[in-house]
Amino acid sequence: MPQYEVKAPSGRKLVVEARDSSQAKRLACKKWGIKPSDYWCGVTSLKAKKVNS
Repeated sequence: MPQYEVKAPSGRKLVVEARDSSQAKRLACKKWGIKPSDYWCGVTSLKAKKVNS
């Protein structure tokens, strides 16, 4: 399964294994305790980039 580096606007970073960037963002939200639907710090504000292994 590919790995994605998820970045938050606050500067936090997390590397997660996911099938796509949307799932990676949702997993990051779960790990950080953020609601995915939150406009300011949820899925819409996160950026996920595929990490080459």
